[in-house]
Amino acid sequence: MLKKILAMCALVATVSFAEWDMFPILPQGKGEVVGAMQIKDQDPVSMMTGETGVRFSPLSFMELYLKLDYLFFTHIDGEDAKLDGLGNLPVGVKFQLNQSYALFFDAVLPIGDEDINYDYTVFQIGISHVNLYTNLAWGSEFGVTFYLEDDVYVFNFGDEWDILLGRFVPYFVFDLAMGIYAGPEEDDYASGFQLGFGAKFSITEAVSIDFSMNFLLGDLYESFGCDDPKLYTLAVFYRF
Repeated sequence: MLKKILAMCALVATVSFAEWDMFPILPQGKGEVVGAMQIKDQDPVSMMTGETGVRFSPLSFMELYLKLDYLFFTHIDGEDAKLDGLGNLPVGVKFQLNQSYALFFDAVLPIGDEDINYDYTVFQIGISHVNLYTNLAWGSEFGVTFYLEDDVYVFNFGDEWDILLGRFVPYFVFDLAMGIYAGPEEDDYASGFQLGFGAKFSITEAVSIDFSMNFLLGDLYESFGCDDPKLYTLAVFYRF
């Protein structure tokens, strides 16, 4: 069960944050680093994960990115389950086609600790679109996630709305996912959705912080005997 929950969390990261975000890439020669702490609560299981990542645009139409995460602890009913270690490695590339559309290709490579990760290579391909208004940025995406080593695939449709209030940017996220993955029975059809909200605050032109909460519902994210997952994330971004 624990590996299933951990794999589900990896799927969540792939489906909802496979690319850095749903908006256009950074200008050529610019980059960004992120450090984050995340609590994953799926009572009676809770986990704390540290994440770090970097993205960089070597060309005006291309952005490269990767992330590392480390599971600090896993608790079951408040007791340490002795499960921690390095997660698998997400990497990707995003091609900006024009001001509105972009293509992305991501992979999660099975380099993490075997005790907490499935030995699968996960891929996602998709397209994102953005509408920019005076005080609103609306990003959306369609993606397909699949495993090379298994007959597993998930389609997702995601949206993010950012309300632009100067340095303070509240936002809302919705993601619908469906496919064959971790249903009540093995290889069952499953579906689910995420509801999230958060806020970004720019301290300087280079430094910003971000706090978000995400609620995952539906049988795609179910694990027997556990509540629906909730994710709480605090992140710090630095642009260079």
